[in-house]
Amino acid sequence: IMPDYYHFQHRKVAKRSTFASTHYHQPLAEDSDVLWVEQQVAKSRQKRNVAFNDPKWPLMWYLNRGSGLDMNVLKAWDMGYTGKGVVVTILDDGIEKDHPDLSRNYVSTTF
Repeated sequence: IMPDYYHFQHRKVAKRSTFASTHYHQPLAEDSDVLWVEQQVAKSRQKRNVAFNDPKWPLMWYLNRGSGLDMNVLKAWDMGYTGKGVVVTILDDGIEKDHPDLSRNYVSTTF
């Protein structure tokens, strides 16, 4: 991956293993030509309850209006939902596709 650095994969070690497989990489570590060995291990992530530091948060009325009139995102975030991998489709003839909030992510599709 870089000069004098190498990346190996072992068929019997899970790609996103959360456990070190010492018995598989020990022979490599004991080789006299190898200076350093480290197995990449997937880290488990824990949702943290963090206070917002976005100065525009109070202006996002559609997210935090309260009284059951908002999109309930705080509760969803507390449950661990992030939106990663979610695709949203909006069917609206009056969308401002050139609006700065939308233009970078707008994909025009005709059926």
